[in-house]
Amino acid sequence: MRTMYTPAPLPLSVRLKAFGIGLTGVVATFALLPILMEIPNPFIGPPVVPVKPVAEQLPEFIKHEEPIPIVEPDEIDKPVFEDKLPDVTIGMMESLLNPRDNGVKIAVDAGNSFVKADEEAFGVFLTSQLDKQPRVIVATKPLYPYSMQQSKTVGLVTVEFIIDETGRVIRPRIVKSSHREFEQAALEAVTKSKWQPGQKNGANVRTLVHQPIHFNP
Repeated sequence: MRTMYTPAPLPLSVRLKAFGIGLTGVVATFALLPILMEIPNPFIGPPVVPVKPVAEQLPEFIKHEEPIPIVEPDEIDKPVFEDKLPDVTIGMMESLLNPRDNGVKIAVDAGNSFVKADEEAFGVFLTSQLDKQPRVIVATKPLYPYSMQQSKTVGLVTVEFIIDETGRVIRPRIVKSSHREFEQAALEAVTKSKWQPGQKNGANVRTLVHQPIHFNP
């Protein structure tokens, strides 16, 4: 028959001493715990700080201004076109456009052999119908084309135009031309001219002119 071994109990003084040692260890551990937590652990990396997501800033929508409505007038004035003028001859400025003369002159009623203009219908007059004849103020001699000058070609161009109420030349056109090469130079010379308009009953009026321009090398 086996006999169970039972150790003898420790003396009370030994147990109290062991208890005191254990209690001292626990108190020391809790006292050193804050210091131990501040010592970095080489095996553990730095704490990861969570990054707050940054909200994406979307661009504000561009506000488009409302287009300003275009208000159309109820009635649009239609351009008034002058009727075709009759073929009449009334004037020339031979001295400035043709160097052989020394003075500016306009032939009086040079269109006796033509049909006279109806002043009430067209508002354009012959010199014979005026109280005061138009006078040229500024005129430019036509530029002689180089090719025609080299060949010593003589030419004649007749230009029709209107002197308006302000003395401006309007509606110039070629009536007759001996050579096409002279036409542009004749038109430019007539267009650049400036006139003192003719008068009728004390008012400035339009005057129709047929101006011959000679080209001599």
